[in-house]
Amino acid sequence: MLSENTSFPFANRILIGPAGAGKSTRARQWGRRLGLPVLDLDRQVERRTGQPLPQLFAQNPQHFRLHERAALRGLARHPQPYILATGGGAPLSRRNRAYLKQLGKVYFLQSTPQKLVRRLRPVQHTRPRYAGRPLRQVVRQDWRERLRYYRALANRTLPDSAGQD
Repeated sequence: MLSENTSFPFANRILIGPAGAGKSTRARQWGRRLGLPVLDLDRQVERRTGQPLPQLFAQNPQHFRLHERAALRGLARHPQPYILATGGGAPLSRRNRAYLKQLGKVYFLQSTPQKLVRRLRPVQHTRPRYAGRPLRQVVRQDWRERLRYYRALANRTLPDSAGQD
């Protein structure tokens, strides 16, 4: 588990939700408004491994998830409050959910599968989970499988906001 140091966790804001929900966009907006650094969990994994996410994920998704967990553990030692945008699959692991809960206040960015498909279609080929697969089917499957984890983990659910489409 993470460090017992709980003096700062709720200064951190953790954004969870499916791909295309706007986690990275919202994290940058909050970072500017609050004057906090913005961290992206996928970029943290890339830095740790020295490999781009699509390559790492394509080689072995389970290996990627181990690096993701290690990156989350490492964030407990971050010296200042931050805003973290996670990948859509980060909350699937029980350990990751425990780490995320300890790192700060968790916000679930909720959207609909229809909006997610619309947002992901232009970048589908750049997302390892969706490249070469039927986008609508994968998004709906992920939604059904992941929604309960997002809802259970979140301290607060934020509805889709206008202007993110």
